Amino acid sequence: MSYSPVNICNFALAKLGGAGDQVNASGQITSLTDTDRISVWCNTMWPKVRAQVITDLAVRRAPIRGTVKMAELDDELVADDVVISDISVGAAPGYAVTVTTDEVHDKVTGDTVVLKGIDGEENIGSLNGVTYTITVVDTTSFTLDTTTGDADWEYTENSGLVSRAPELGPWKYAFDLPADCIAVVRVTDETFGGDENTRRDYRFTTILNRDEDGELILTNEITNKDGDGIYIEYAIDQDDSTLFDVNIVDAMATLLGSELAPVCGRNTDMRLALFAEYRNLALPDAAAFNQGQQNNTAKARTDFRGGRSAVLGLR
Repeated sequence: MSYSPVNICNFALAKLGGAGDQVNASGQITSLTDTDRISVWCNTMWPKVRAQVITDLAVRRAPIRGTVKMAELDDELVADDVVISDISVGAAPGYAVTVTTDEVHDKVTGDTVVLKGIDGEENIGSLNGVTYTITVVDTTSFTLDTTTGDADWEYTENSGLVSRAPELGPWKYAFDLPADCIAVVRVTDETFGGDENTRRDYRFTTILNRDEDGELILTNEITNKDGDGIYIEYAIDQDDSTLFDVNIVDAMATLLGSELAPVCGRNTDMRLALFAEYRNLALPDAAAFNQGQQNNTAKARTDFRGGRSAVLGLR
């Protein structure tokens, strides 16, 4: 059986005892496009709640099957790093900072870059680890917009890099995540032969890109067949409610009820109680159901027909 967003919103209202006379005599909504106060709030909160439940299940390694995608990421950002050969500071009053690279930087005006590993004196290192928007001067130089240098800076020649990735810390590789990714489920081997011992998971972390155009995934392993990228499973937002079974619907309704409680005039205790029910009961139940409906590590059943109990003297 499938449940529409209106159904799910009414299940949420039922957990609050209905919306009273704020909608109609039944206390239920009939459309997310209606203009009464409760319908408007249901329409506002439904996408947020839906995405939150999808994300919460994904990070529990129990994603909704209809939200899972796989991708091979093979554009490793650090591979685009270019060595800096010179940094100069212009005259007053602007003190514009110009960066010159050892080779063609392949940037255009409006691109963003991160500068790393710059050495020198008089605090020139303050340029490190910051995302800048640039104005291209020529194929091997650009200026940093809205950045004021210091006339006393002393740059150490051939130190530093121009990168698309932020400072990586202990991570070797950085990749742009797909635009539709809302949560990474796993980074794993691309080849999977059906034996649980042949598939590995790899360490990773995701961070918000400093230019705020999406997220980056960082890892230390190359996991795809070509050896030039990584292979990921990730969750996407999915507004097709026919993909949600009853356990997932209950989790969504419980979390939505928590969000709607103040709108419907309920007190903080009811809001917190529903949120606790979501975290401690509805979400674990949905995760357990999802995990029970898939087996990605199946292998042949052990054959005991040769008489495993013979050691005990039993036949």
